[in-house]
Amino acid sequence: MVSDVNQFHLAERLLSEGDAKAAVKIAKRMRKPGLTHANSVLRVASLLWRCGAESDCARYLVRASERFPQHTTIADEGAKRCLETKRFPEALMLSERGISTE
Repeated sequence: MVSDVNQFHLAERLLSEGDAKAAVKIAKRMRKPGLTHANSVLRVASLLWRCGAESDCARYLVRASERFPQHTTIADEGAKRCLETKRFPEALMLSERGISTE
């Protein structure tokens, strides 16, 4: 069984070699089982964004903010990514969630 860390490093290497399609495939597979740590969620979201899967990254952060409502970094990062992908209602919701938890 391959751990999340190994999958992440494999995706990073594929991305650096120019194989963004394979890296996105790994990143999407990593988000399915549901990560247990907020920092892991942020790493996968960052990988999705760098691979060019901006909409997937924004949707993933919106769902993750529901799972980790107390984590302001996920809400802030999600709001930023939603603004960049023109998902304004989600950006507003995440901004309000981030403010309310601070």
